Amino acid sequence: MTHISLMVVLTTGTVLADAEPPELRQTIDFLLQRFDTDKDGKISRQEAQGPFRDNFAKADTNGDGFLDRTELMVVARRIRAFGSGGFRPVGPDFDAFDRDADGRLTRDELRGTPFADLFDQIDTNKDGTLQRKEFVEHFRKNPPAPN
Repeated sequence: MTHISLMVVLTTGTVLADAEPPELRQTIDFLLQRFDTDKDGKISRQEAQGPFRDNFAKADTNGDGFLDRTELMVVARRIRAFGSGGFRPVGPDFDAFDRDADGRLTRDELRGTPFADLFDQIDTNKDGTLQRKEFVEHFRKNPPAPN
C-alpha cells in the first residue's frame, strides 16, 4: 500500500497536507506565509524574494512557474537538512526579516519581533540599518537562548 501511495505522489505531483511530516509542514506553512502574497497556496517566481528567488528555478521541478506544496516539501527538507548536522545557524534568519530583500534590516522590518529592542545594539556602525554582517556578528557573540 505504501508503494502505491508513493507512486501516486510521484506521478501526480500531489501531496496532501496530512502526508507531510509535522516539522516539514511547519516549514512549508512558514514559506507560504512569508512569500505567497496572493494566498493561492503556491509561490510564484514574482512572489519569491532574495536567495529564495535566486534558487527558484531549481525548486520549480515541473517548470510551471510556481512552487506548490510538493515542490515546497523538497525545499523544506533542504532547509531543515542545512540547519542540522554540522551546521547550526547561531541566530535568527536575517532573510526572514528582510521583507524587501534589499540586504538591510530597518526598524520597520523588525517591529513586532523579539529583536526590535536590540536594533541600536546590533547597529554597530550607527547608520540606521542593520547589515547582514552586523546581524550575524551580534548573534554569534550573543546567541539567543534555546527554546
